[in-house]
Amino acid sequence: MLAVWVPGALGADRVYWANFAGDTISYANIDGVGGTVDLNTAGATVNEPIGLTIDPAGGRVYWANHTGGKISYANLDGSGGGDLNVSGITVSGPVGVSIDPAARRIYWANSGTSKISYANLESGVGADLNTTGASVNNAFGNAVDLVTGRLYWTNFSDPSISYANLDGSGGGNLAISGSATLNTPLGIAVDPAQGKIYWANDNAHKISSANLDGSGAVDVNTAGATVSQPYGVAIDPLDGRVYWANSSGGGSGKISYARLDGSGGADLPSGGSPGSGSNFPALLMDPRGTAPPEIAATGTKIGSTLTCSQGAWAGDLVSGFLFRAPLGFGYQWSRNGGDIAGANQSTFAAQAVGEYACRVTASNRAGSTAQGSAIAAIFRVGKPKLNRRRGTALLPVSVPGAGTLNVYGRGIVTPGPRRRRAKSRVASSSIVKTVSAARTIRVLIKAKGRKLKRLNKRGRVKVRARVTFTPSAGAGGTQTRAITLQRKRKRRR
Repeated sequence: MLAVWVPGALGADRVYWANFAGDTISYANIDGVGGTVDLNTAGATVNEPIGLTIDPAGGRVYWANHTGGKISYANLDGSGGGDLNVSGITVSGPVGVSIDPAARRIYWANSGTSKISYANLESGVGADLNTTGASVNNAFGNAVDLVTGRLYWTNFSDPSISYANLDGSGGGNLAISGSATLNTPLGIAVDPAQGKIYWANDNAHKISSANLDGSGAVDVNTAGATVSQPYGVAIDPLDGRVYWANSSGGGSGKISYARLDGSGGADLPSGGSPGSGSNFPALLMDPRGTAPPEIAATGTKIGSTLTCSQGAWAGDLVSGFLFRAPLGFGYQWSRNGGDIAGANQSTFAAQAVGEYACRVTASNRAGSTAQGSAIAAIFRVGKPKLNRRRGTALLPVSVPGAGTLNVYGRGIVTPGPRRRRAKSRVASSSIVKTVSAARTIRVLIKAKGRKLKRLNKRGRVKVRARVTFTPSAGAGGTQTRAITLQRKRKRRR
């Protein structure tokens, strides 16, 4: 696969949020560098925005305009935006948006009616979701969970948490049980891998969680973090955090988080401006590697083809408003620790003895992250040098670095520790040698047993040596070399 350049890479993990009192869409680097910046929304409606999400594939951030009945977007690269065509679909006091990237749909809750609606991100065609069996009472925020095939939302007035099936077959309400607060819930996020659901309690100034079936509900320990009328939540399971936006009071404009292990939290170094009514944070992060790439090889000889896998990377957690999946991959091969010029595809033909590795760089709208593979050893078994007087041979083996060399075969004997193969009439012995650096080793090959008798009788015999090299770190392999030993027979007088 060719290297892929991702346009508009930002080079930093960011949190985005809407400001309903300031009519702005803002972002800040999670590390605080650069302060708070308002995204360029030229061409788009921004009228009391409440609810925000990100479409990394389309390079956009979307929000709901509570006043004016519009769903709008801005490009992540700062080039402005526009309004989504949602004519003919219910858009009444929309609050909260979420995306189904596979179906290319955006969902929103209508606080002015008892409806949840959706539209296609490209065509704008949409409808109202079938919510039969579920409460829709001043619905405020929603989250798409692709694992369970549900859309969850919070009901501000009940208060309650409800869901509807994405296939249009209706829904229901969660029976929340436990010690958690459920008071004017505004915004929801789901972590299906852990089977958890999180929500923000506006008037109670608390962040709460429960199991997906509603059981085990508790309040999250937010000690050290501001919780002032929180609107919306986002989850980062890998870093172990739940984020929220503080909409008013002394904490207005701050984006805060709590650790999922229950050890408290903190405020991010940068937040919105006072009185901005910050709400519904969404996280855009560079790719997170979960397993390094691996090399598959057609052999260990010079000329063997090496193939590099992509490695494993964490995907988007759309139900948690966390976006980090790679959008493209780049490859780089190295030999003996140095990059090989032009070797930037997923396959490479090894042209020399060496320790080969591949590096995979995953990129998305936030930036790039690289993971490196273990080494694959390419070694060379050269042409044997025959000693016809003694009937032996020196077999040259060029190894790429530190590791263990093992040469063995039936009917031959090599200096060093010997071993016997089970169930074999002919003893097999080997040399096991520890190598500390790249070098060429010449291994003495001698016939034994029946092979030796045939050599003495006929003056020549074919033996087969198996040469295994295992590097100190990484994958090695075995090569086989056929050797015809020759011996001058003494003339009879």
